[in-house]
Amino acid sequence: MNTERQYFSAMSSIFTPLVLDKIALNGYSPYLQEVTENCQFLRDINPEMPLFQFFNTVYKILFESYRSEYFYKNVLAKTVLLSRHSPKNSSILSEFRVGKCKADMVVINGTSTVYEIKSDYDSYKRLENQISTYSQCFDKIFVVTSEKQITKLISILPNHVGIMTLTDQETILTIREAESNKHNIVAEVVFDSLRKSEYTTIIQAYYDHLPEVPNTQIHRVCKELYCRIPKDAAFKLTLRVLRNRNNTSMLRSFVKDTSSKSLVAYAINNSNDPEKLNTILGHLSRPTENILKS
Repeated sequence: MNTERQYFSAMSSIFTPLVLDKIALNGYSPYLQEVTENCQFLRDINPEMPLFQFFNTVYKILFESYRSEYFYKNVLAKTVLLSRHSPKNSSILSEFRVGKCKADMVVINGTSTVYEIKSDYDSYKRLENQISTYSQCFDKIFVVTSEKQITKLISILPNHVGIMTLTDQETILTIREAESNKHNIVAEVVFDSLRKSEYTTIIQAYYDHLPEVPNTQIHRVCKELYCRIPKDAAFKLTLRVLRNRNNTSMLRSFVKDTSSKSLVAYAINNSNDPEKLNTILGHLSRPTENILKS
């Protein structure tokens, strides 16, 4: 299908909070209306088409012609994370902060696995620092990329880092398995990625009490205590609290709804906001023309 290439970038924004959050909040997106008016293909769609069909149609066009990070994340969530790692026993975290880096996707179950996405539109400038940082926090590390970038990645990535690729069949193919990196994990780095409620839960569980110090000192003292916990015990306790960070039951319900297959990555980003996701699901059956009108 011939869609004006200059609109691909704008069309890919349809799957971002810029559009989807507005639909959840107001049932309408001014930006979606603008993109639709500017793109000939979108102007030609049947205005009575259900919104889910509109999203799936745009998704298919972009997957074939403009695979930005969102499409990698969406396929990764559907094929690898929901089969390789069962959501019943896992927590899937998006944009997890580690040091100055923000991991694209992290799976917490019996271990910790990070997935860093490098599409053809991404720079490799920060990759070395990202891998170095992730190696201090996660057991297994994968870089997910396009088929044409595989040779380059094999030559520059450390041997313990796995490599995956997005195929034309909307699947993720493992090129190289990740090796366990648990022995390189640095307690201080892991601690700084935890929320206050998470690290206090760990300290309480291991020491049976929290330090009686002013609030201004709780972070420093808890960090000192965390770093004294034997590595294996700290790792298990950390996995336990991180598994509770996201609402995986909401994610499972969202993924089962076939009308939302193009929005799985958005669901992962918002899995702790069931009201928002349920609202989005409710709008998917509405005629697209209703979403384009304020």
